[in-house]
Amino acid sequence: MDNNSNTQQLHFRIWLEYKATARPFGLFQKRKDLKEEAATLRRKRVPILHQVSITGIDILDIDPHHTVYIKDDEDGRKAAYAPVEILIGAESLDAAIPFLVSKEFSNVELLYPDRLALSPQEFEQVIEKANDELRNYRAFLEIRYNSGRSGNSYFLRDLPGEEKLEKTFSDKAGEEIPPSEEVLPEKTAPEDLPGDDISQLGDGEPPSESDKDEDVAQKDSSHLTNSGLPSSPDEAAAEQSPEAEGSAKKMLRLEYDLEIIAVLSLLLAGVIVLGGEGWMYYLRIGLGLPFVLFFPGYALIAALFPEKDDLGGIERVALSFGLSIAVAPLIGLGLNYTPWGIRLTPILISLVIFILLMGAISFFRKDKLPKEDRFCPVFEFEVPVWREQPVLDKVLSIALIASILFAVGSICYVVAMPKVGEQFTEFYILGMDGKAEGYPQELKPGEEGEVIVGVVNHEYQQEKYYVEVRMDDQVLPREGPITLEHEKEWERTVTFSYPQVRENLKVEFLLYREGDEEPYRSLHLWVNIQENAG
Repeated sequence: MDNNSNTQQLHFRIWLEYKATARPFGLFQKRKDLKEEAATLRRKRVPILHQVSITGIDILDIDPHHTVYIKDDEDGRKAAYAPVEILIGAESLDAAIPFLVSKEFSNVELLYPDRLALSPQEFEQVIEKANDELRNYRAFLEIRYNSGRSGNSYFLRDLPGEEKLEKTFSDKAGEEIPPSEEVLPEKTAPEDLPGDDISQLGDGEPPSESDKDEDVAQKDSSHLTNSGLPSSPDEAAAEQSPEAEGSAKKMLRLEYDLEIIAVLSLLLAGVIVLGGEGWMYYLRIGLGLPFVLFFPGYALIAALFPEKDDLGGIERVALSFGLSIAVAPLIGLGLNYTPWGIRLTPILISLVIFILLMGAISFFRKDKLPKEDRFCPVFEFEVPVWREQPVLDKVLSIALIASILFAVGSICYVVAMPKVGEQFTEFYILGMDGKAEGYPQELKPGEEGEVIVGVVNHEYQQEKYYVEVRMDDQVLPREGPITLEHEKEWERTVTFSYPQVRENLKVEFLLYREGDEEPYRSLHLWVNIQENAG
């Protein structure tokens, strides 16, 4: 195009915005920074814009250095937008239409001339061009969603030397297709679709391997057409929404994460104060583990990094566990040098105070940030639509759910009904100083000897015991009944005496269970009964 024609061009400043949308949180997948993802997407696509060739369009300059920003999308999810400013020269207004109807289009400004006057013919050309773009877009949507007239469908047919997209309608009513709909533009490419990406960009998602191959082909051909139709039926099917594939996206936002942690911490403190017996014992364990291993680190991370772009989701979870394991021992070490010492109550109170203090600091710092920049845990997941699942998937899902329920039930049963270990009763005698020594060995006739007799129940049930002291033919009155629950202990001082001189008198201590005729356990001492003993 010569210089003279260049002076007659229309000059436009057009803004395109490349979008990156927040994705579901994966436990073993790093959560990408939205701004960085949008900026990366822009860096990859801008070189393609330099190679775009459209009849009647000259790209004069491209400025990709505008600031990336974040805002809420229509569905409430966070999305990052990376703007690109493009200066173009157009031979006519209708030549600029493909840019003005692209999905990334954000704004347009006419730079030259200051005023634009259109003759009736030129105005009609602009309207016809926009109408063509919208018609092509409608055709693309009918291919994608198979929403044409009843019984109608589109298909691709290979022709020598080029590909053409033809549409055939069933002739039930003998209806004729209007001439304007019989032939669609040639050299169709998905990137030319009005409302779609001018430079083959997606919705901010990383390109797949097939997308990368298409990018290379686009760069080699350096061609932009205006039809905007997909090059194959597979491509149209691949672009269907998740709902069309039998699943629905759900999003969970925890706006009050620190409040929940504070309430659970105070609830644990209340359970411990009340004693934590029965079912509260299991509640105490369930709250105590995250209280020690997760809550302190999470509150500390929230106070140090209140902005959502500071850390990814995986980093926050990992650091929460790591810092909790570090904070709890440090608090215990500090308590060791205080009058309270390392005991349950001081540790509990110290950790609760630490969590509440870090939560208050986090609230204070978040309050200074814009709402869209504050960190808030977001979980996105897809819920399959049951009625649209294949029969095999339904059967496998039912089997999986049954397996999970069985596993959970087994765990609950094991916890509630622990395996019974070895059943026995501990029976012992000690000297009067409470040690296994110092037993009476020499006594005078009629002198009383004293020992401590102990019984500990390890029978996993309540038992009644009787203790009997026997010396040859002499039997002392029984002690009992001694009723003991499982793991309970009984100790008492038992005295005995023998009226005659006797060498090596065997003093037996016999333990009977209620209903037993034979002794259940037995112990004995050898004592000398002498006149000159002591």
